[in-house]
Amino acid sequence: MTMDTFQKKMAGAGGAGPYFPVGDGFVTVIDLTTSRLVYSTYLGGSRDDQLWGLSLDGSGGLWATGNTLSPDLPVTSTAAQKQYAGTDVAPAAGGGDIVLAHFTNLGAMGR
Repeated sequence: MTMDTFQKKMAGAGGAGPYFPVGDGFVTVIDLTTSRLVYSTYLGGSRDDQLWGLSLDGSGGLWATGNTLSPDLPVTSTAAQKQYAGTDVAPAAGGGDIVLAHFTNLGAMGR
């Protein structure tokens, strides 16, 4: 993890039933020119969370999308949904909540 990380430690269950063996999602940005670690963080709550897609936004930010089974997933005060509304069944069966996270100023961190 980097010094400015959002979440320093994994908080997820990591396979404790009835969840998956995944724990938390994570985001890592590496400078391709220098192979230097720019930014890295976990993203998750006390149950299992997955990030399935990442996309750079062209303005030094990164969007991440996935699924959470964590009722305590950390969210910001401007989150569209501040409380968990999902169920405890597998995401493939319609459980959990969708995650959409935006990490900003990552381009400035690489300088």
